[in-house]
Amino acid sequence: MPQLRNTMENLTCATVKGSAVDMYFRRQVELSNMYRTMEANNYDTAEVAIRDVKNGKLMAFIWDSSRLEFEAAQDCELVTAGELFGRSGYGIGLTKNSPWADHVTLAILDFHESGFMEMLDNRWILQNNIQQCEQFEKTPNTLGLKNMAGVFILVAAGIVGGIGLIIIEMAYKKHQIRKQKRMELARHAADKWRGVIEKRKTLRATIATQRRLKANGVNDPMTVSLTVESRSPSRAWPGGCDVRQRALSRTDREIRVAATTQSNLTYGCGLPDMIV
Repeated sequence: MPQLRNTMENLTCATVKGSAVDMYFRRQVELSNMYRTMEANNYDTAEVAIRDVKNGKLMAFIWDSSRLEFEAAQDCELVTAGELFGRSGYGIGLTKNSPWADHVTLAILDFHESGFMEMLDNRWILQNNIQQCEQFEKTPNTLGLKNMAGVFILVAAGIVGGIGLIIIEMAYKKHQIRKQKRMELARHAADKWRGVIEKRKTLRATIATQRRLKANGVNDPMTVSLTVESRSPSRAWPGGCDVRQRALSRTDREIRVAATTQSNLTYGCGLPDMIV
């Protein structure tokens, strides 16, 4: 039934007005759109509709399967398409509670099982014209390359798409690696530059400190002289500081003066005999 609805979008179909087929389409809710399209094209008789199909005025005619198979057997330009739908059977009228009802039903079943009904179809409907219209058969017996072309196209498209995705992923990975290397080089250069800046700051601070100390005369050995009177060792330095007197070289005197200055700053000893 969905295939029939899809077919109606591209085909102009019709049936006979007021027939059982027409009533079938009218009752089916899912075929309401299809019926509205067919209603304007329906014919009064089946013969006129079949003639228009042969002449190309009508693309498809929906009618009883037995009649359509008979017409297709008579003219090989006509073919029956699709599957049967809306099945309905012929009945043999008998009186109610007739003793022949069961016998007739069993006889019909026996005819179907034995193939007698199929033989009647070939004799009276198909009229043994099947061989003449084999070249017009729509459905092939085997599947060829054309029938499987869609599958191969789908597989090929999947392979091409997969290869494309792999190439894109590899290119993106290489870009990320190059970017990471550049970041590492930039980080290393920044660390090295920061280290150089710190060293230069330390060196500048050291030089400034040395200049400040030289300006104060602390580290200049030629600006400090020491005069010691000829006194006893215990009275060499007033203020109670016990300093041992000995002969010092120029370098020793410079070191002793610096040490004594530091001691005086720490312990509060004065240097009255030191002239600056």
